[in-house]
Amino acid sequence: MISQPRIGRAPGRAAVAWTLMGAAGAWLLLSGLPLSPLRSSLHRHGLGQGGDQLAFLGAWLLMVGAMMLPASLDFVRALHRLVSRHSHSGLLLAAGIGGFGLV
Repeated sequence: MISQPRIGRAPGRAAVAWTLMGAAGAWLLLSGLPLSPLRSSLHRHGLGQGGDQLAFLGAWLLMVGAMMLPASLDFVRALHRLVSRHSHSGLLLAAGIGGFGLV
């Protein structure tokens, strides 16, 4: 068994915290949508007009973020371990999480 060197704090703790806060923020925004003026645009079963489609797309992206961010925690931890010794580790971590989000 290969042991890894111990670092003073858990790997990716800040990245995991930001990921969870992003998911929590998305859930909070989603929970407020039924009270918003956009609520009628979100419950239609047809394609509707351009504004309706944009409102639906925004709500759908929030829903995907709320569900997928917690599922990406293992990826965030592994990516943090991979880039933690690089001089631009924060930028690389942000780019990796952004790329994960695009997929």
